[in-house]
Amino acid sequence: NELAEEISSLLDTLQINENPRLGAWDDAGEDVCVSWFRSGNCVLEVHGEGVQMVSWMSNGPAIYNQRKNALSFPFGGDIVINNPTMKTMDLYLDFMAEGPPPGIYPLTEIVIESRGPDQSVILSEPRYIDPTESWRVHVIKPAFINTVLPGEHIVHIRPIEYGKDQPFRITGINLSETRFRFDTPEAYSVQPEECSSLVEKKSPAATSHLGKLKLSFFADPKTTTTKHNLHEFDRTKIVNYVCNNVRLTNT
Repeated sequence: NELAEEISSLLDTLQINENPRLGAWDDAGEDVCVSWFRSGNCVLEVHGEGVQMVSWMSNGPAIYNQRKNALSFPFGGDIVINNPTMKTMDLYLDFMAEGPPPGIYPLTEIVIESRGPDQSVILSEPRYIDPTESWRVHVIKPAFINTVLPGEHIVHIRPIEYGKDQPFRITGINLSETRFRFDTPEAYSVQPEECSSLVEKKSPAATSHLGKLKLSFFADPKTTTTKHNLHEFDRTKIVNYVCNNVRLTNT
C-alpha cells in the first residue's frame, strides 16, 4: 500500500544498516550502578540523623506517573560504597535537581573518605553540588565527585544551604571507568585562593563587580570543550556562598 511504499522509500533514503554494530561488548568496560529511584530499596550502608527514604508521585502524564524514591539528608549523613573492581573508578552521585530558582533543594558539599596503604584517612577535595536548575523541571542528574581506588569508601553528604523546602536527595551511586568520564558542571570545586580573591574584590580599594570571578569546577579532560553553566551568575553565586559559609583551608 501507499504507506508501506513511503516507509520503504524513507529507509532507502536514510540508508539504514540492517545489522548495525557500534562495537564489541568487551570494550564497554566495567561499571557498578546502585539505584533506588524506582525500587525504594537501598542496599548500601547509610548513616545520618533524620536520613530516610522518601517517595513521591510525578506530576506528568499518566504513562509516566510512577512512584519515585530517594534518600533524603536533612542534616547530612554518610553512604558506604565499595569499589569491587581491581581498578581505579570514577564515582558519580545521582541527585534530584529542580527549578526554576530559587529551587527546593540545598547546595550540598560532598567529600569521599578513603583509607591509604597505612590505613590513614584520606579525604577528597570537596565538591559542591548545585541542585537548582534554570528552568521548570524536576529530574535526576549525575555529579562526578572523584576517583576511587578498589575497596571501601565513605561518601559524606553535608547540606550547606538552609531555608530550602526539601532536604538534599540522592537516588543512586555509580562507578565507571575513568576513560568514559563525562562532564557534570553542577559539581563545583572552590579553592581557598578563590575566597582570598573574593575578599580582595570586596575591599574598599577593589572593584565590587564580581562578574569575572572565576569558579573552578570539574571539566572533562577527554573533551576539547568545557561545558559551562548557562549563566555566569550561577558560578559567582556558588563562590560567594561557599566562601562566606564554608571554612576552606589549604591542604
